Amino acid sequence: MVHSNIGSTTKHSVSAMCAQLAEELENARRSAFAFQPPIAGLELMRKHADALDRLLSSVLEAAIESAGGQEIRSSALDNLAIAAVGGYGRRETAPYSDIDVSFLVTDSEHVEANRVVKEAFHILMDVVPNQSGLKIGYSYRTIDDYQSLDRFTQTSLLDARHIVGNRNIVETFVSDLKSTLDAQFVLYHAKCRKVASDPYKSALYPVEPNVKTGSGALRDIHTVGWIAQALFECNAETVWRELVQRRIFGPNQASELIECWDFIASVRNALHLTASRQLDILTVERQSQIAPMLALSSEQELMERYYTCAEKVRRICGSITKALVNRRLPVDKTFFLTGGKLALADKPAVLKRPGIIIRAFRNAQECEVDISAQLEEQIRVEDRTYTDKQDYAEFRAILDGENVFGTLSEMAALGVLQRLLPEFADMLHRIPAERVHEHTIGEHSLLVLRTLEDMRSEKDTLYAGIWSSLRDQSALYLAALLHDIGKMLQEDGDHSETGAEIAADIAKRLGFSASAIETIRFLVAHHELMSNMSRHYDVNSAAVAGEFAQIVPDVNTLRNLFLLSVADAMSVGQQSYALMQRRFLEEFYFAVESRLLGPVTDETGEHAERYRKRLERTLTLANLPHEMVQEHCEVMPPAYLLNTRPERIAAHIDAVTEVRKGKPVVRLDEDLESHITELTVCTPDPGPGLLAKIAGVLYALDVTIHSASVFTRRATDKIAIDTLSIDYLQGRLPYFKRKEVEKELLRMLTGKTTAEELLSARGKSESAVPAISVQILSKYPGSHSVVEVKAEDADGLLYHITKTIARLGWNILSAKITTRGHIALDTFSIADPIKGNLPSTAASQLKQALQRIE
Repeated sequence: MVHSNIGSTTKHSVSAMCAQLAEELENARRSAFAFQPPIAGLELMRKHADALDRLLSSVLEAAIESAGGQEIRSSALDNLAIAAVGGYGRRETAPYSDIDVSFLVTDSEHVEANRVVKEAFHILMDVVPNQSGLKIGYSYRTIDDYQSLDRFTQTSLLDARHIVGNRNIVETFVSDLKSTLDAQFVLYHAKCRKVASDPYKSALYPVEPNVKTGSGALRDIHTVGWIAQALFECNAETVWRELVQRRIFGPNQASELIECWDFIASVRNALHLTASRQLDILTVERQSQIAPMLALSSEQELMERYYTCAEKVRRICGSITKALVNRRLPVDKTFFLTGGKLALADKPAVLKRPGIIIRAFRNAQECEVDISAQLEEQIRVEDRTYTDKQDYAEFRAILDGENVFGTLSEMAALGVLQRLLPEFADMLHRIPAERVHEHTIGEHSLLVLRTLEDMRSEKDTLYAGIWSSLRDQSALYLAALLHDIGKMLQEDGDHSETGAEIAADIAKRLGFSASAIETIRFLVAHHELMSNMSRHYDVNSAAVAGEFAQIVPDVNTLRNLFLLSVADAMSVGQQSYALMQRRFLEEFYFAVESRLLGPVTDETGEHAERYRKRLERTLTLANLPHEMVQEHCEVMPPAYLLNTRPERIAAHIDAVTEVRKGKPVVRLDEDLESHITELTVCTPDPGPGLLAKIAGVLYALDVTIHSASVFTRRATDKIAIDTLSIDYLQGRLPYFKRKEVEKELLRMLTGKTTAEELLSARGKSESAVPAISVQILSKYPGSHSVVEVKAEDADGLLYHITKTIARLGWNILSAKITTRGHIALDTFSIADPIKGNLPSTAASQLKQALQRIE
């Protein structure tokens, strides 16, 4: 459905343009199958991009007409632009490529520009896909949003090309973006293509090559362009001329590269046209179809030519990339890279300034390079202590980065770490009393850092998942470095408490925050306790896990302590012991975590009642009517009152008022301290299945659910209040995705669509995932049962599980959705609508139903 403000004339012009594009695409497809003439490569891509440019210009005109016409035209066009980004920005648009555009505005508060952008968005989302079948990706940015972008976004926007609107906005944005690109950007892309250090590491001759991202494919060419644009004054259209003029490669090489580039582009075009969709892998089945389209006699001739081109592309691009990376690359005013090493750009006297030497190690860490031999010697002769606040700030930054072990080891080798932390100097030479250790106390501590980094880098594992959830890794690293410092004073007995106070004093001296100091103190004080309890007691015992849960202040501290305990065990030298201890620790961690995250069950406790009264006073002071607050608190369970922030409860009370008027409420709030968006859905409770419906809609929109709390007011109105923590592409939901979620959820809640219809329209699979295990953890008589489902992670898993539970007639009170690597560990509090906790027969039925998810 087209946005209501778009006029019929405007709609007709945009629809006609879309129809024309669709017809051109179909004609290209027919010509391809006629085998005459051979499919063009870059020329066809650029024609397609030019046609899209005309469409986007038409969209903007239509948006201006809808937003206010001539009255706002001049003001809007002066303050906005539409830019093509990514492959579309490079005018490399294959027939079925995704189309990425960016709306750029001078000011997020500019009324006319934002009104036009809003209308353009609705046209792009409603008219264009329906009429042309194009997949449109979009972003919205102000001209000042070029700072603090991730590498992927920087790269995509580096290729930004003006389509329509104020050209100066695009040019200024790209120019400002380039000013932020540094040596790390260059090295990042060189590393991604494995060209700078090892150009033959990637497979060049797969039977079914990926013509876009494979070795010797289009991405090698793109990478050279990105690096060159970061270094020189050029863009995607002029970069190759710039490289020739700078004699980084010759005209003959340029001609050779462009010929291969064009051929691989023609193969990609043919793949798209034969499949009638985006397809970049040259499968065996497609090879026989594509060969005649390119005027080649056989699939063998096709592949021989493809491999020849891939060889040339990797050779030429590898040579260019090496030449670019080995140039003098400035890191900051003091240091530069040359030949892949960090060197001093200033006079040696600058090393006497506070923070400079520690910054050298941080720069080497961030650029993933070694320090040059000359700079190493210059640092070595600076025999002084490091006690300035700038030294400490640089050190904290090192602890917050990657390759902490390698960086601190290099600092120790040059004597810098010992002069920064004099306490650590003695640790390096002290042999521990325990025979289990194979290293000195200091070297063991460094090896704990290495083990932590190994755990962090293990993709698709429990540890990587926990690492990603940590609030502050620098506190963990310092605690790991100092966890055995108490042994310097107390070899016998418990050295942990002694070491905790020393570590806390050092952390304070280094400038850590008060909360980080307390975390470090706790980790050092208890770094042996978790290992001891997991080794000596039944980790699945509620009493044991409950006792430990009372000691640990929060889940974040538990995760830090768990990682430190595992790394400590794995670094002692005896692998047989370490592997068993790691297993005990993992079991114990899950047992304690489930209790720290578990639902509140004491509905009659004095604590809950006191909190209820205090909450009523707080909300009344927030200008909410006391009677309304009191009524809401009385009909909501303690689990809700104790685990929901007062400002959220106030919003829920307002939402309940709207629902009573017949309007379901969907609200999205950003958690500014994380990547999470909090979704609240308030609607009349339809009975079992509401969470499943919500999960289905979010699955259809590619939104990930991390947790859910489901409550229903115990009143005559039976209003459900569901709160979910969600994200999109591992980040907070952008503006347009939030609007999409709100729109589709409201359509579902008002009966205009169903989750199943939306999933079908989005091409989402309904296939289920087999459960690995299902366990009834506990029962709370008359209340609910806690069920754990452990399964292979897959798209839509939560939707399939919640849908199955709903079919059995159970109410889900809460859900904790945890994904560790490829394993999903989901915990549900489930209640029978009449009896509360599940009887044994129903529990068995639930297990069987979940285990039948295949």
